Amino acid sequence: MKREKGNLLPFEAYSQMKVRRKSDEILAEGIKNGDARAAGELMELYQNTLFGYIYQLMLNYQAAEDIFQETWLKVIEKIEQFNPKYNFKNWLFTIARNLCLDSLRKIKKRRWKMSYFKENSFHLPNESEVEKEKIDKVLAALPLPFREVIILRFFYQCQIKEMAEMLRIRQGTVKSRLHKGLKAMKKIWDKESGYET
Repeated sequence: MKREKGNLLPFEAYSQMKVRRKSDEILAEGIKNGDARAAGELMELYQNTLFGYIYQLMLNYQAAEDIFQETWLKVIEKIEQFNPKYNFKNWLFTIARNLCLDSLRKIKKRRWKMSYFKENSFHLPNESEVEKEKIDKVLAALPLPFREVIILRFFYQCQIKEMAEMLRIRQGTVKSRLHKGLKAMKKIWDKESGYET
């Protein structure tokens, strides 16, 4: 599915996800029954938020595009394993996260360069271009475990319990990573702003 390169994460898409969450499980059941229209609806619903999440983990547009496509292939391939008693969004994001981690492991020795995300950087509403660039630098400097909880919590408004399910860790670990991640983020932000003592 083709997507515009610019707007990676419209915040209104998250509110649509909350409204549609119950019907997500029904659509997933439709995919199990071979309903291609159900698959298309789910892809349409999640394309921007899912791509934004993958991009923020990968910090590379082409890698994110590849993993986005691979995620949907895995969803179709493994749809029989999905239990409709559970949250489809969590299942979907877990598949995407696992693919991201696999990809990052393969390129572990390679350092991320700022040029990877300058052209396609994340847009928060009502921020200046300078602030946006600084947010990108700060996020890129965070270790992945911190970066992903901050992205899920503040960019996707995920609850602690949801995050724990997606990341397959305890809620206490999520809280700890959030706390440490925000502390690290503030330190990097202050350094970028010239406030470091």
